[in-house]
Amino acid sequence: MWGYEPADEDYVVQGFDLSIEDIKEAHQEHAHCAFCYILNCTKVDICKIVACKYCKIKLHSCKVEDHENICIKAFSPCINSNFGCPEILRNELRGIHLSKCCASAVVCNLQWNREIIGKQAKRRMKQVARGFKKQMLDVELKENDRDELDVFAALDDQREIMESYRTFRQSRVRQRTACTPANPVLPLRFYDKMPRFPEDDSSDEEKFKELSEARMSDFHRKAFQYYWTREMHTFTCTAVMRRDEISNHWKYHTDVLQLIDGGIIKRCPSAPNGCDFYVRQLIPKNGGRIRFDEITRQFVYDPESVIPSSLHTSDATELGDFINPHILRLLLPFLDTASIRTLSSLNSRFCYLVRGLIHSRTLISIKWIRKGIKKWKFEAFERYFSNIPSVATLIPNVESNSSMATHIGICSFCERVDHSQNPESLKFMGDTFKEYLENEKKKSAEERKSEERLEF
Repeated sequence: MWGYEPADEDYVVQGFDLSIEDIKEAHQEHAHCAFCYILNCTKVDICKIVACKYCKIKLHSCKVEDHENICIKAFSPCINSNFGCPEILRNELRGIHLSKCCASAVVCNLQWNREIIGKQAKRRMKQVARGFKKQMLDVELKENDRDELDVFAALDDQREIMESYRTFRQSRVRQRTACTPANPVLPLRFYDKMPRFPEDDSSDEEKFKELSEARMSDFHRKAFQYYWTREMHTFTCTAVMRRDEISNHWKYHTDVLQLIDGGIIKRCPSAPNGCDFYVRQLIPKNGGRIRFDEITRQFVYDPESVIPSSLHTSDATELGDFINPHILRLLLPFLDTASIRTLSSLNSRFCYLVRGLIHSRTLISIKWIRKGIKKWKFEAFERYFSNIPSVATLIPNVESNSSMATHIGICSFCERVDHSQNPESLKFMGDTFKEYLENEKKKSAEERKSEERLEF
């Protein structure tokens, strides 16, 4: 058996060597049809020659059912039909449709870190989250400027941290990993909010637990060799989007979120001392500005208005104009899904009109309900709009450097040093630089001498 090689007429399927005679014995009634590929076959005693109703190819009638499963012109449900896609299309278009399928959902797993200022700030955030203290003092009740994007980004992450502090500590500890041993990745995967908050702080409980578990041999390691900090938090995006929106969302991360601190917004070097001056280093190419939307919790592009202020009408009249389906049909293709989502949430009538006019840009996901402790049950398919904003092209602001240089000269928080009172520092710097130049000259002279010796 080891030296046996299947002949050309043998049919090999899943390790079984089936010859033509074996196949004919298994299908005696259609022995001829199984190996007939003649378009105008004359042996039609059992099965007639018919044409496929989709691709018009001729074949025996007993093969029609199997042929329709592989026919490229036949209609079949989408590959994601089990996930809620209702489309029925030709087989040759299923791969193309997959890139823009409404049920082909993708979850963003991009992560970033935030570090709390200190342990006192962490304690204060826990007390504010649990309602023991006010969030701000009276002197801190200052409205943030809309252009302070870095402040809004920090406040949004702070809101997520404070939301996690309203849960049980055991739930947060269970969700820690080897990469995040101090704090779990936010937002939490599963949690139960505490109905009543304890008056004691869980930060003290963390310290007591460390002391009770520590041994004398580990004291030095625990006290002086901690390579991670308890004030560092890791955040995950967890945005759900369609497959054709991945590039736009990734551009939103790289061009907006990662450039807010120090890229789009540049603050005075004396900002740690209390200076609140800042400039916008990057601005949209087509005018307008970038602002933070409190509803969608996203940084959106706010273009300049092309309508003069004298032509502005009341809100009621504008709302009545937009209810017209014809105007909505012309407007919606130019909006991103985050704007469409906000527009559809205005009222039930707008929701009905928007979903009916731009049904192809919706996203379908599965809604699960919890059944018992360890089971989940399918409830329904949800159709909604994703929360993915558009990204404007940013260009450098030519006025930012001059504004920053002018401000630094008059900044009241800038710590100025009078070197005439302490000239030793300048003298030391000068002597060090002179020694560096002398050493460089000596090295170059030695290299020249070595080259001359090699030439001789």
